[in-house]
Amino acid sequence: MHNFQFADIHCHPNLKTYGHSFNVSSAPDPRTDLWYHQPLTPGRRLVKNITGISAYSQADFSAMCAGNVKLAFVSLYPFEKGFFINLTGGGGISAFTADIVTGIGYHRVRHLQQHLDYFQDLEREYQFFQNGLHQGQVNGQEWSWTMVSSSQDLEELLTTQNKMGVVLSIEGAHVFNTGLRNYGRLTDPEEVRERIRTIKQWAHPPVFITFAHNFYNELCGHARSLETLGPLVNQREGLNDGFTELGIHTLDELISHSNGAPILIDIKHMSLKARQQYFEFRRTEYYSLRWLPVIVSHGGVTGLKLDGGTTIAGAEKLFYQADINFFDEEVVEVARSGGLFAIQLDKRRLASRAFLQQAPML
Repeated sequence: MHNFQFADIHCHPNLKTYGHSFNVSSAPDPRTDLWYHQPLTPGRRLVKNITGISAYSQADFSAMCAGNVKLAFVSLYPFEKGFFINLTGGGGISAFTADIVTGIGYHRVRHLQQHLDYFQDLEREYQFFQNGLHQGQVNGQEWSWTMVSSSQDLEELLTTQNKMGVVLSIEGAHVFNTGLRNYGRLTDPEEVRERIRTIKQWAHPPVFITFAHNFYNELCGHARSLETLGPLVNQREGLNDGFTELGIHTLDELISHSNGAPILIDIKHMSLKARQQYFEFRRTEYYSLRWLPVIVSHGGVTGLKLDGGTTIAGAEKLFYQADINFFDEEVVEVARSGGLFAIQLDKRRLASRAFLQQAPML
């Protein structure tokens, strides 16, 4: 196991580092370094268990290299405004408390509360990540990371010691400036189309995009995901809905070959209804002629079939059954498509509460 190398299909080493780049300081902030490591203290663990959000980086480059991660799918994620304009308001006090919980920096939260351009935020995060330090010291050894853009790059990476490869993804199609109408910006379908074409021309475009996320993006419905935050945040709009007309057009643009390389669709966070619609789309002639593997970048299972039955006796007692997790038929769809189901290593998503109570060491 010491020599075993891993691929992390969904991680955010840049989430907090990019956030601290908004800090106002005359001295360099070490927390803007992708290699900056914060150990998991009892206090940070307590905050995570209560809120479900980590106020420390779970996937900084030092931790990943120390854990033998050879290939990291780094997810770019401009936070949705619904996190930070919530039951506590959208001002300085709300930003202060949000920073305590998320650890992304007060000034970053204030920026998220005030801006109206997710795509500009995405481009800034992309540039910040590209400009990050490519070398670091891990356990007394020199390590480095590099972007992987081809199978040849990957083959070379696998024969190189102390080097990690990076592939990009995006979490949430709101990055094309959708889902902002409640904050004063209406969605422009032509802008969505042009933004997709822009990212396809990046030097290192994303391999896949998590189409939905935590709040309504006017493209498709999302599954409930922030249970631990309770009434603090409002996920009701669009919850459990299906695809909109704009969502279908956006899907077509992303997987098209005519405007650049296709960007695959990650169905994590989609509502169950939207997922079922997506599977139906794939069965039509228009979609079935395309190479379109189904991606689940960080998922768990319910242990149930869609009709409520079980494939394996007793499975319903083991797994967390909220429909942000996947049903047996959906796992089969992923396999049939030649896709990828990556397991979300979060005990609250993997196991039922009853099982966790019997296994408190997890």
